[in-house]
Amino acid sequence: MTVQFKIETSVEVHKDPMGHYHHWTILVGKLLEGAIRLGDYLIIPLADKTILAAHVGGFELASQNVGVEVSTGQYDGAFGIMTRCPAAQSSKVLQDIVRDCTAEEYHAILLETLQKHPTRIFHNRGPQASNRDCHDCAVLPNTSEVIVLLRNQQATTDTYLARRASLVLQKWAL
Repeated sequence: MTVQFKIETSVEVHKDPMGHYHHWTILVGKLLEGAIRLGDYLIIPLADKTILAAHVGGFELASQNVGVEVSTGQYDGAFGIMTRCPAAQSSKVLQDIVRDCTAEEYHAILLETLQKHPTRIFHNRGPQASNRDCHDCAVLPNTSEVIVLLRNQQATTDTYLARRASLVLQKWAL
């Protein structure tokens, strides 16, 4: 079943609970069709007419325990979907329809994002810690396609992106 979720607003969150930094975006809106499960992948529309694929990490609904799935008609009002890996900048999220995608689509969109919009993956921890790197959004699969893109990033004139790409490759011992 296809998922359609209408975004009403979004909130970007940078948190460091007990020394473990996390970055996510909560999409607030209404589920028009389908069911969303914890761990699903969603395609988020952005204001520049591009898309970002993200992972569903949880649900928010006025201090209620939502569980691992939300289905159409389960809640009358709006609720929040916590998305991450990568988290969208809330100022760039378009108030439009989010749809689900497969793991394969997620990885293809992630590759395209790394190639065309690498700062959506490689960025700092926001205004409270702009001197620290966000590692939550840089969760990349160790595949030959990603390695090629990271090596290309190493050669860029943007020293921040080149450094971040080098750190990922070093972590993978490549």
